[in-house]
Amino acid sequence: MKIIVSHDVDHLTVWEHSYDLVLPKFLVRAILEYGFNKISLHELIERLKCFRANKWENIAELMAFNKAHHVPATFFLGVAHGKGMCYSLKNVEPWINRIRSEGFHAGLHGVAYNSESAIQKEHRLFKEISGTDTFGIRMHYLRNDPKTLNLLAEAGYAFDATVYDQADPFRIGSMWEFPIHVMDGRVVQNKKIAGKPNFKTIQENTIRIIEQSRKSGNRYFSLLFHDRYYSEAFQVFKSWYEWVISYLQEEGYQFSNYLDAMNELQSCK
Repeated sequence: MKIIVSHDVDHLTVWEHSYDLVLPKFLVRAILEYGFNKISLHELIERLKCFRANKWENIAELMAFNKAHHVPATFFLGVAHGKGMCYSLKNVEPWINRIRSEGFHAGLHGVAYNSESAIQKEHRLFKEISGTDTFGIRMHYLRNDPKTLNLLAEAGYAFDATVYDQADPFRIGSMWEFPIHVMDGRVVQNKKIAGKPNFKTIQENTIRIIEQSRKSGNRYFSLLFHDRYYSEAFQVFKSWYEWVISYLQEEGYQFSNYLDAMNELQSCK
C-alpha cells in the first residue's frame, strides 16, 4: 500500500475576509477554545499574530517539511469563491507556480459541484493559470451530489479526490477517483466540551485506520492535511502531521502522488 499526501489551501491572507463573517467566527472560537482549555495561551497568541502578518497559509513551511522528508504532496488551490474560500486569482497564481517549481503537484480546490457550466469554468481557469492540461480536483468541504463525479469526469479532470471512504481508487469514465482515508480534522479535533485532545488516542485511532486500509488490500492510502494547520497556532495538528509522516516512513510505506498512482493503475490494465 502506497501513501498519497495532499493539502487543501482554504485561505491565503487574513484580510481577504474583511467583508465576511470568517474573522469574527475565528476570533470567538479561538477565545472559547482557550477558555475551555482546548488550546494553550501560546496557541491563542500565535493565532492572533496572524492578523498583523496578514498570513493564513503555511504553504512554504509545509513544502520545506515535505521536501526534507521526501513526501511528494499535492496542493489543492481554488480559483472561485465559496464556503469561506475567497482569495483572488492574482494571489493564487504565484503560489501555483511556486508549488510546481518546488517539485510538487498542484490541483484545483473546487467550489462548483452541481453546475456543469460552473465546473467547466473552474477547469478552464485552472488550466490557464497552471499551464498544464493534466490535473485533478478536490471539492471544497468535500461537497458532492449524485451527479458531481460524472460532471467532473466530463469536464476533463484526470482525477478527483473528494469522496471520503475506506476504498481503493476506481474509475468514472476516464477519470480516477481517489478516496480520502484519513483527514486531519476527523482524527485530531476534540469533540469534548473542554480539555485538550489526547495525543495518544489520536495516534491509536490513526494507526487503526491505516491498518484497516492495509488489511483491506487497498493499493493506495490517501491522507489529507490542511496547510493552515502546519503552525504553532495549531500545535496538536502540526504535531500529528509530523508524527504520522514519521510513523509511515518507519513502517516502511512508500509515498506516491495522484498522477503517478493514476499512471501505475492504468499500466496495470
